[in-house]
This record gives sequence, structure tokens and C-alpha cells, in this order.
Amino acid sequence: MAIVSRSYRKIRRMEQKAGGNCLKRAAFTVEAALIMPVILMVLLSVLYLCMHVHNRNYLLSYAVEQSISGHMQPDPELLFSSDISVSRTDGGNMRTVSYTAGTVYYTGRRLYGISEKAGYRKVKPVTYLWRMRSVKKIFGQG
Repeated sequence: MAIVSRSYRKIRRMEQKAGGNCLKRAAFTVEAALIMPVILMVLLSVLYLCMHVHNRNYLLSYAVEQSISGHMQPDPELLFSSDISVSRTDGGNMRTVSYTAGTVYYTGRRLYGISEKAGYRKVKPVTYLWRMRSVKKIFGQG
């Protein structure tokens, strides 16, 4: 107990000599050491959320583009992703493309699963134009 009280007295004397700033600086250091992991975790969570949203939008745009054009494209370049797979179905009137992928955590573990699907009804342009012209003629606009 005497050792503790002696060191406490030394700290008080140092504080009085420094004008009372010594303990305030130490308290700020402790508070910063406690709050920095929380701030870092929030920043990393926002970063991973942004990557997840980017990957999801990228997969959706690829699926829509492939369902409309019908052309095979290479797999998209995604941020921190794994297991990209594509499924194409080309039925009678519909063409459907679906993508699945996973967002990977920095340790290599799969964090989120993403699945996007887009479909497009095939249109025969000549038949469509004939129908539109006949509708215009019926209503007297053509």
C-alpha cells in the first residue's frame, strides 16, 4: 500500500509541475486506444458492404445484358469474390440468365452469397413492326 501511495504522490507532483496536463493526456490516450478498434470495425464493415453492393449490381447488369443480347460473355471481374457461376436457359419465348457468386472475407471465408437473375422475352422485329403498323391503321394514325 505504501508503494502505491508513493507512486501516486509522485504522479501528483509531476502533474502539479506540468500544470495538470499529464493526467489529461494519459486519459485521452486510453480513450483513443479503446475507441480505435470500434472505428476500424465500422470502416471495414462499410467497405465490405460497398463491395457486396458493387458485386451485386455488376452481376445484375451482366445478367440483363446477356439475356437481351444472347451472346456468351466471360465471367465478370468482381471484387473479393469466389465461385462465380452462370446458368443460361434459352426457351421458346424467354431467355433467362442467372449468376451466383460469393463475397469473400479477407481470411478467405465466404461471407455473403449473391444471386441475380434476368429474363428477356424474345421479340421478332419484323412481326412486331407488322403488328404495330396494323394497329396504327386500325386507329387511323398511319
